[in-house]
Amino acid sequence: RIQILFEMELVVAYGSETGTSQAVAEHLVRESEYRGIKPILLPMNELSVEALQKKQLAAFICSTTGDGEEPRNMKVLWRSLLRRSLRPNTFTNLNFAVLGLGDSSYAKYNYVAKRLYRRLQNLGGRAMMELGLADDQHPQGSDYLTFTWVTTYFTNLSTHLGVALPRTYTLLPPWCTFTVTQQEPRDKVSRDIPRDEPQAVWDKDHPFRGHVVSNQRVTSEKHFQDVRVIGLDISGSNITYSAGDIVWIYPENDKDSVQRAADLLDLNLDSVVDFKDSPIPDHIPRRVLMRDLLTYYLDIRTLPTRFFFELSANFVTDELEREKCEEFASVSILPLYDDVHSGLV
Repeated sequence: RIQILFEMELVVAYGSETGTSQAVAEHLVRESEYRGIKPILLPMNELSVEALQKKQLAAFICSTTGDGEEPRNMKVLWRSLLRRSLRPNTFTNLNFAVLGLGDSSYAKYNYVAKRLYRRLQNLGGRAMMELGLADDQHPQGSDYLTFTWVTTYFTNLSTHLGVALPRTYTLLPPWCTFTVTQQEPRDKVSRDIPRDEPQAVWDKDHPFRGHVVSNQRVTSEKHFQDVRVIGLDISGSNITYSAGDIVWIYPENDKDSVQRAADLLDLNLDSVVDFKDSPIPDHIPRRVLMRDLLTYYLDIRTLPTRFFFELSANFVTDELEREKCEEFASVSILPLYDDVHSGLV
């Protein structure tokens, strides 16, 4: 069980379009809990200027989307921060840090993070460290910079608080709980896969179900990047778009992969999963068949994350396997971790 050692809350706010910045923010939250600090995790749109004025510690993690634009779940707060009525002493009590995630091959590399950092300073906030800029083009990948930024952040926070912040690792309580029961009549179990009923506003939680009509590769077969032009039929949706907009794709896992996952985990595909009041993404039904959960909602073929290895180290019984899990979860092993993911070893 985590022991909270400080009453002062750390606000961890993220602006994320595809989930990468949110994942980094969640990593920062876990590392805060390991050090006895009480974190609050939320998208920036849920943080008002008035609420931020009452905070003393805040860390912002954000990406840049489109042509130097802020992510959608950051736009509300950003517009509030640009109000001319805000005075230079608005955030005199705030000690903040900003980490941007971007790609230096683009002209407006980490443009949003740079603007946010300057704006917070102009409104009286005190930067606890230099602006962090994670770059996909870094030789060791953007993960290396995010991991080192998090470590540096706690070094600076320790100095600010005047106390040591040792990392005491312990297994955190689950953020989601559920029960599994035997099969019920299918009409009593939700199977809320994306459909195309009439909808006033289409978004990632209420998607329009378009169809792929073309898929053409535009780079040479010898080029290291597989870049494609994909044509989608969105007739009847009234959707408009411009360069830089994002398409969300809802894939399905094939039957063989679902069956193999069920066999490995000893799951009954005809059982019912009930999440009750647990916090889950909006698009996942509260009650769902195990088969549908594995087919439509869980990425069972994804590459394992470092956090996956960190958690796995708590459950493996073989000592060598535990050591390997701990190595893959460590920042010192990043190059090897990336090589494994890219198939080089």
